[in-house]
Amino acid sequence: MQRPIELVLRAGDLEVPLALGSVLPARVLSSSTVWLAGVRIRAIVPADAVVGEEVRVRVTEADLGANRIVLQVIRDAPPEGPALIDVRA
Repeated sequence: MQRPIELVLRAGDLEVPLALGSVLPARVLSSSTVWLAGVRIRAIVPADAVVGEEVRVRVTEADLGANRIVLQVIRDAPPEGPALIDVRA
């Protein structure tokens, strides 16, 4: 069995381990910023996201070389297709 990619999200002394499939809370701060696990992060946010909206997200892709994480927004009744948040460090 192949071990999942594990990432560590760092902000100051805070370290949050992430792995593919991890689900975490997030808040949309703007069209280019999210609050993820207590850390403010630059991101490409889906057009249908509302500033101030609190969502659950799942880590679906990770590229350590490009400092990139793709998060799927989890909603009870998803709109057409999955909404994705693309985070770049």
